[in-house]
Amino acid sequence: MKLLRHRLMLNLLVGLSYFVLAKFGFEWGALTANATLLWPPSGLALFVCLVFGHRCVPGLLLSAIASNLFLSLNDNLGMSALSLAIATINGFAAVGQAWIIARWARKWYRQD
Repeated sequence: MKLLRHRLMLNLLVGLSYFVLAKFGFEWGALTANATLLWPPSGLALFVCLVFGHRCVPGLLLSAIASNLFLSLNDNLGMSALSLAIATINGFAAVGQAWIIARWARKWYRQD
């Protein structure tokens, strides 16, 4: 029960910080309603995946979906589907990058 509570709190904290950074990213460099030059939550997502591993993936994915749906200001259903696809790709990109970095780092440190 305690482990479940810790994971839930971790996912809530990660999700909230991702959402805040996404709001900052949309406001800071918005070219259109759902495009920006710089996406600060991607750095947070990579950091969280490297440090906490797969435990934080649900919070990342849900907050990425929520931030793209609620902050992009699109009422069109097609754009919502596009936002959902972008959020899913962003979430899984952080997981894939963390896996590649962890695998490379393990291989590099074993050689020394």
